[in-house]
Amino acid sequence: MKELIYAEEEKEFLDYYKRLKELLKDTVPWNGEADRFQKDQINLLGQFRDHIHRFAKDAYELRNRKSTLEHSKWNTYHNVNCPECKSKLQLKPIGEIKLDDDLMYFQFYCKKCSMNFESDKPNNDDDLVTWYENKLKALNTVGPEGIKVYQFMKMKEGDFKELIRKGEYFKEKVNEGHLASQAQEKSYQAVMNNTTICLEKIKKMVDVHQEGVNVFGIRPKLRSELPYKYSKDEKELMGLLDYLKDLETHQQLNCIIDNEPLKLIFNRLEPIEEELKSYVNEIKISLQSEEVNLNFKWNNKQDISCTICKKTFKLIPLGEMKAPMNHIHFSYYCPDCNVLFVDQMPNNERDKIKFYENSINNHLTTKEDKEKALQLHGTTEEAIEMVKTQLLQLKENHEREMEYDKSMEEFKEEHKETVKKHVGELIVLKHQLMTGSSVVGES
Repeated sequence: MKELIYAEEEKEFLDYYKRLKELLKDTVPWNGEADRFQKDQINLLGQFRDHIHRFAKDAYELRNRKSTLEHSKWNTYHNVNCPECKSKLQLKPIGEIKLDDDLMYFQFYCKKCSMNFESDKPNNDDDLVTWYENKLKALNTVGPEGIKVYQFMKMKEGDFKELIRKGEYFKEKVNEGHLASQAQEKSYQAVMNNTTICLEKIKKMVDVHQEGVNVFGIRPKLRSELPYKYSKDEKELMGLLDYLKDLETHQQLNCIIDNEPLKLIFNRLEPIEEELKSYVNEIKISLQSEEVNLNFKWNNKQDISCTICKKTFKLIPLGEMKAPMNHIHFSYYCPDCNVLFVDQMPNNERDKIKFYENSINNHLTTKEDKEKALQLHGTTEEAIEMVKTQLLQLKENHEREMEYDKSMEEFKEEHKETVKKHVGELIVLKHQLMTGSSVVGES
């Protein structure tokens, strides 16, 4: 069975398609539009993958011939004469070089005299045709004595005409081969151009998604529904609480309940345990709040103007894309012109602030240029003031979000320190209980 030969672009496309399938495996889309977009991409790019496999079979002879010719070019022995030591040799070429006649020749290496030298004739058909033409032209040139060079060299008229015939025949065959291969190459190149386009498309989508942009509208796993991951210190604290609670039960079973120091120790266990439960619950509520906001963001219909047909529709996003300014925008599917387009406005507060600042800076030029700038951008003074107002509102919202994020980080850090403190206290109490120190002996 013949092994198919794939071009580098095809290999890369097949690799990216495999990565795309893996990326979307077992994922949940944010909404129906994202679900349709994912399925459309897998279907369309899957059809092109199948086309690549079929094309590789059809193009096998062409690619095999190219591969064979390239291998043969550098692995065929040539009968050559070293111009330096006059040795007759059989050598493989070590390279190629373009000489003063602008034609390409093989280079060989003579081991006897340690010299590089060039082939007598060019190493490709096109240059060989030119070489024949140049040689015939030189032989047919009239010398200073009024006779042609080939006559001066005592070449017979018949031999010169035969040389011309061979040159014309060789040129004709080369041209025939070009015509046949050009048609084949044109058809081949059309498919390869399409491969390049599809490769660029899938490469951009997968690479940008892996940079953190949600190109395919994949809903992340709801962290609020996942079990809370306890830290090492929290696990140690829970272990100490369990130990001391077991000990409390044992003490009660043995009716030793009048030991006031022990009562004080055991009375502290429940508040510590409730404090830990309360923290876990607060984290869960915070995550749920984030998820509600995200769900609204991905499932709330907005008035969006298609950048192609300029019509406005109520749409929900199907994914995200990175714009030239590296801002993240939602992408939508236009129901009228049936194309994917990117919203002009970024979809997050930070990028919106940059977007508005850039819009304002485009018009805050020198006083002399301001009127010209306003006319150039088709913007009025009132529009600029409105953008400034929107920018202030965005900054206020962003600052509130930053303050909330900061307070949550401080809350988490404070909890970490509290847990460490409780662990230290309970370790001391455990040690006192185990060693029978005075705190247990008192009654």
